[in-house]
Amino acid sequence: MSGAGRSRLGGKGMGAGAWKQESMMILPDTHTHTRWSDGVGEIEANVRRAAELGLPAIACTDHMPLQSPPPGLTRPEDAPPGRQTTWHMAWQDLPTYIADVERARAAYPQVEVLVALEFDYWPGVEPVIEELSRVYPWDLRLGSVHYVGDFGIDSDEEIPRWERSDPDAVWEAYFALLTEAASSGLFDLIGHADLVKKFGFLPRRDPGSWYDAFLTAAAASGVAIELNTAGLRKPCAEIYPGLAFLRAARAHGVPIAFGSDAHQASQVAAGFDAAVALARSAGYEEYVRFRPGRKREVCPLPTVL
Repeated sequence: MSGAGRSRLGGKGMGAGAWKQESMMILPDTHTHTRWSDGVGEIEANVRRAAELGLPAIACTDHMPLQSPPPGLTRPEDAPPGRQTTWHMAWQDLPTYIADVERARAAYPQVEVLVALEFDYWPGVEPVIEELSRVYPWDLRLGSVHYVGDFGIDSDEEIPRWERSDPDAVWEAYFALLTEAASSGLFDLIGHADLVKKFGFLPRRDPGSWYDAFLTAAAASGVAIELNTAGLRKPCAEIYPGLAFLRAARAHGVPIAFGSDAHQASQVAAGFDAAVALARSAGYEEYVRFRPGRKREVCPLPTVL
């Protein structure tokens, strides 16, 4: 499909113009990255930022290590040593990563620091995730879909592929994978559930039936979804997920959490005030806080000022 099918999503209260870098709410941040995967800076810097902001908790969720590239892909020549992509952790780095998170936890006892990973889902990856689950008792298992087959849907390098693709087919395949992820029992939280909108290539069809299939699976499995504010920093200029999706999630009884998807310390908790306002617009009054040992508690949403 040509670029004529591309559309901006922002401009209705939650777009880039409505967001400021310094905006935040005092909520746990359940999605952050560092140099251990595709972010910059140290885990300690993210945790220190959380402490400065008065956040009750932060989850360290760098991208899972792989022992081979995702199906259909080859290892990039510019991938750092041991990495199977440019942005997944190296398997041999996992013990040092865990120790790094635990050091930050000890250094900042005023913040509850969760030792976690962002796990990529695709068909056949389950044994890898199960092996990782035996390596360490993760406090939070954040699941996400970045690949539809060999199509990295959120990669800037794949925009030309988007331009020649049928968005309806990509969206349908993406949500089928997300539904499998929600049904797998491998995850506590699904990240950026409508990531497929990132570059503004929108389907002609109403995506409501795709949302409903995923949300039915999430509700049955007890999986939460995050309000991911990174979308405010992307071409879609909109939180993941959008309002229609979030209203459907509320109708299905799917709980929510909040994540900045920070890739540097200055982004920790960024945009959380907009996310709380969006959640309330969708009818939510509570959110889920994840605790060490994969425990969770339901908390009231802050008041939007």
